Amino acid sequence: MLEWLKTILGDAYTEEIDKKVSEEIGKGFVSRADFNAKNEELKTANSTIKSLQDAAKAYEGVDVKGLQQKITDLQGKYDTDLAALRRDNAIDLALAGSHARNAKAARALLDLEKVTYQDGKLSGLEEQMTALRKDNPWLFAGSATADTGGEHGEGGSREQDGVEAAFARLNPGLKI
Repeated sequence: MLEWLKTILGDAYTEEIDKKVSEEIGKGFVSRADFNAKNEELKTANSTIKSLQDAAKAYEGVDVKGLQQKITDLQGKYDTDLAALRRDNAIDLALAGSHARNAKAARALLDLEKVTYQDGKLSGLEEQMTALRKDNPWLFAGSATADTGGEHGEGGSREQDGVEAAFARLNPGLKI
């Protein structure tokens, strides 16, 4: 019921007038509660817009396309470096597995440009390792060493002390 209308119209006020005025007010006006709710939404939206504008100002002048390209380039470099590191580690493991006495020296004698690493497997290394083992047997433990050309005699006899005797017992067949 519209009490304010009753005070204006006085005795001329009827329920029918109240109903018609209420319908017409509903067409052109909104309730105070709805207005206050929309007003609060508007304040929140304006606050959000302001904070987003402030955040955008921090990135003014930044070349986004350039940054994306830089990220792509860095990702490519990372992938390339990681592949090279994996290949180098696989080569080092292969040299260690072949009992190279000096992995650095053996590595220097290899043509690493011909060695590829893919799916956890090296290719092009085994042939080079075979040739390296043949040409430089001194570089690998367990390989026959190069002949020095001389033979050494047995020499004179002498008595063994306790340490030499214990060593001889622990290492039978080893000539000192």
